[in-house]
Amino acid sequence: MTGIDTAAQCVAVLELAWSGPEPETVADLGDVQPLRLTHHSWGGKLSHSNHRWVLPRSFTVIGSLPSLVTAPSYSYSPTWGRGEQLARQRHWDSGCREDWNAPYALTCTADELADEHTRDVVRAGVKHLTIRGITRLDCARLVAVFPNLTRLSLSGILGTLTSAAALNQLPRLQGLTISDLFGMAPSDCLLPHHVPEMEEVSLYGIPADYAAAMRKSWRPHVRHGVELDVRGARKPLRHVPAVSVPGLSRRRARTSGGSPGWWRPTSCRYWSTPVPRRASTPCQPGRRATSQASSGRLDRTALVALTSSPGSCAIEAKWS
Repeated sequence: MTGIDTAAQCVAVLELAWSGPEPETVADLGDVQPLRLTHHSWGGKLSHSNHRWVLPRSFTVIGSLPSLVTAPSYSYSPTWGRGEQLARQRHWDSGCREDWNAPYALTCTADELADEHTRDVVRAGVKHLTIRGITRLDCARLVAVFPNLTRLSLSGILGTLTSAAALNQLPRLQGLTISDLFGMAPSDCLLPHHVPEMEEVSLYGIPADYAAAMRKSWRPHVRHGVELDVRGARKPLRHVPAVSVPGLSRRRARTSGGSPGWWRPTSCRYWSTPVPRRASTPCQPGRRATSQASSGRLDRTALVALTSSPGSCAIEAKWS
């Protein structure tokens, strides 16, 4: 670490061009040099960036060295590096110009993962797993296929996770990210004593009660090196009244089961944001409608948005 910013709660970290057995003292490092990146478009810049100031619990303080840099870093990274940049640089230095991919990491879509589940192939060598585009995922089957995960990232578009409590069966798990997924209850909470090596929990767009349970379980462990980030928790939309929509076509009103000018939505599950006054781009359920200045009135287009206040609801309407 080369600097600390208490106001921003971050520290500047300089990576070294060094690798070897885990050192016990600074002397074990020998003559160290900063890692200078020449791969791809880095152009010889130092691997020097700012990180959140919570030191991950898997890191060990072994001492201090005279500073190898004098200028501050203006780069920011959401996670602490664990040798990936050094691996990429050595891959580049070997003469290979293809992108370096960690042999222990896998990124796939939910559909691609379904093939693995169908064949029940155990992928014990996969340590870092990223799954995108989830509509529905059984965490119990995921754990059966990938039993040795240390990092797991799951994201969807209002998708559903089932058997989320099964993630407690991943004792080596160090990082968990869940975005825009539902179906988890407080009883599915990931418990610290089941995953003692956990050092990063990042949750966004998840059920509010699950978010509260996770925050309660993990907040006491922040002082021990766990980075906790829980944002955008959502509550179910329990009451959906009919809404008067001026200009709503009679045909749409009839197909919605109401009288002309009224419409009752039937497919909305979670709320996120009010409908903007001006909008010309359709948005997906649970996401913010794009607000754009047009002619000062709503364009002839479909709107999809979700609201939370009593007496209002999600609307989807063709304007005539």
